[in-house]
Amino acid sequence: SHPLWPCDPHHEAPRESDRDGACGFHKSNQRAHAEASIDRHCPVCRLFGSRVLASHVRITDARVHADQRVAPPPIEIRDSVGIDRDLRTARNGLKYDFEVVSPGTRFALEVFVDNPEPWLMGLLLVAFEQLDEGFAALGGFSSRGLGRVRWRWAELRSIDARALLVGKPETVHTDVDRVFAGYREALAKHLEEGPTHVQA
Repeated sequence: SHPLWPCDPHHEAPRESDRDGACGFHKSNQRAHAEASIDRHCPVCRLFGSRVLASHVRITDARVHADQRVAPPPIEIRDSVGIDRDLRTARNGLKYDFEVVSPGTRFALEVFVDNPEPWLMGLLLVAFEQLDEGFAALGGFSSRGLGRVRWRWAELRSIDARALLVGKPETVHTDVDRVFAGYREALAKHLEEGPTHVQA
């Protein structure tokens, strides 16, 4: 079995092995019988949550960067036509317009991760890198080339509960690449050690 194999969240059965079942599956009104052990969850559910496990990750809305909040907003109007999927031709009377964000528009967002294991942080970085390298896109019309994004991490802040209790400030890491390299190493080590999250 592969240490990063995700479950099928739509499967209507508990997770029994890497390739079937859903983490934390339970029938209506039978939550107490669901398997809530984090060790029984796949890596994706351990990071983003399941039916019985809360997510470690919270992502804010992406807002247009402050230096690009101008009038008019960075939006373009494009036109298109509806396609008859059987005839593979344009359908009569189905011309429509849609709005897209202008290329080069910058957005700002924050990603919060609570109590992360270093190797799971490495997995989260891989997800963002997949977007950055064009293997995935955001939003609709991605087959037309829309939704391509590039990420630039400005800073990384870590907050320790014990430090907060004694009045110490959060730690700001400006050398983000060095910290991220440590997370990637933790993920690589986890992969070398093999699966630990499934007891088939």
